[in-house]
Amino acid sequence: MISSRESDLGAVDLTDQPQMFLDDLCVATTVNLVRQVQQPLKCEHNPVLVKEHPWEGYRIEHPVVVHDADRKRFRMYYTAFSDATRLRDVGGTICVAESDDGLRWTRPMLDIRRHDGASTNIVLTGALEAAYMHVIKAPDARETPYKGVYLQRNPPGRRGLSGLFTTQSRDGLHWTAARRITATKCDTMPSLAWCPPQRRYFVYTRAQAHHPLLEGHLRMTGILSSDDFEHWNDKVGVNLLTEADGWPRTQVHALTATAYADLLVGQVPLFHLEREDDNMHARCDVHLAVSRDGWHWKLVGDRALIPHGPAAWERSYVHSGSVVVSDDLMHFHYTGMRFSHRRNMEEQRDDSGRRWDWAVGAATLPAERFVALVQREPGREGILETPPVRCEGTNLLVNADGDPGDLEVELVDEKGHATQHQSGPIPGFERDHCRLVRHDALRYRVVWRRDGSDRSIADARSGQPFVLRFILRRGRLFAFRFTRLADDG
Repeated sequence: MISSRESDLGAVDLTDQPQMFLDDLCVATTVNLVRQVQQPLKCEHNPVLVKEHPWEGYRIEHPVVVHDADRKRFRMYYTAFSDATRLRDVGGTICVAESDDGLRWTRPMLDIRRHDGASTNIVLTGALEAAYMHVIKAPDARETPYKGVYLQRNPPGRRGLSGLFTTQSRDGLHWTAARRITATKCDTMPSLAWCPPQRRYFVYTRAQAHHPLLEGHLRMTGILSSDDFEHWNDKVGVNLLTEADGWPRTQVHALTATAYADLLVGQVPLFHLEREDDNMHARCDVHLAVSRDGWHWKLVGDRALIPHGPAAWERSYVHSGSVVVSDDLMHFHYTGMRFSHRRNMEEQRDDSGRRWDWAVGAATLPAERFVALVQREPGREGILETPPVRCEGTNLLVNADGDPGDLEVELVDEKGHATQHQSGPIPGFERDHCRLVRHDALRYRVVWRRDGSDRSIADARSGQPFVLRFILRRGRLFAFRFTRLADDG
């Protein structure tokens, strides 16, 4: 059994949610391990949605997907811009599409907004232009579970109606009157997230900065927050980048946040400026970020999460839309474009003078596998030790690929220094006794076999903190979690 200790102030209390190594909360020391961003597999049939109707005449973009577990359906909210005047003075509209698998989409024709007397898939329009709506289903809002935030951007002379607006819905189709939460400059794709640890809503939008190397307003992130979806703080500007990251030649164009386990996971479109003398021409790819409180963010990893290309339709520009999980698979939807930012306005035309399409792409990644811990030097063991942790679970699951013998786990008494060769494993929970038992397609259950019987975490802990030591021989380690199941076999 784990021995008691007079003080365990340094221990980390863990819930039953997956710990995904996106930050260092569960990392005390490592040997021969690096964190590697896992790139979603792009759908071979991309793009999965292209413009089709007159109200989509210019372009479609910013796909945000919500999964309805009861209906077993995906619903996408996307922005359509029309190059016609047939919708009067409305330049942008929020439309919907539906899918059974997140890859093949159909547009339901509704009577919420009609066009030339016919039904459309439009669910929201603003006073002049409704754009870039981000929708979530709030966990505790029974009357209006669908929450949305969108941009209303008006031409000169009618700026009084512009800004960011929130709205709510019972069914995700019929929306309440919008409430403006800020009239500041917000000309990017906003996102909305509910942060479970803080029990607060967060909206992420545009803020501005200055730098002597570039003229004009440089892009950074604006944050608003509310605990009731009605009263919001004034926008706070933060910059996720430093000069060491390439700023100001690299800038954050948006921050798309998603609640996942105990975290907010961010998709961050980064602008990489192409010209020395301006702030507009840029290629764009999507990077990974993480936050535990909604306010403080950190970029993660060694490479882009969603790179632009290699297909021609997304050759120079991809922009985050959303990520949603269904049946242990993460579905990413994003905007793609063949030209870089600003060049899309200058050169995005075919021989007839028509603008090239913007389109929607899809990609998938197994659940919890945003990043992997892999060996820096193959052939030499990689070791990770957690800080002392406390948990209420009875079993330990690991999300990993490879054979059962590629990963071993030890339980270490936390009363010593938690570094290799200085803290001894708890008797009976050494690596030699460790066995990985297949739990499902992604995970193993960790047991320690001795004298013909299997032991679990519940047999080792006595309410005191302990250290997990992971020894990786081959393969990749993505996450671990504690469960309360009596039998995970």
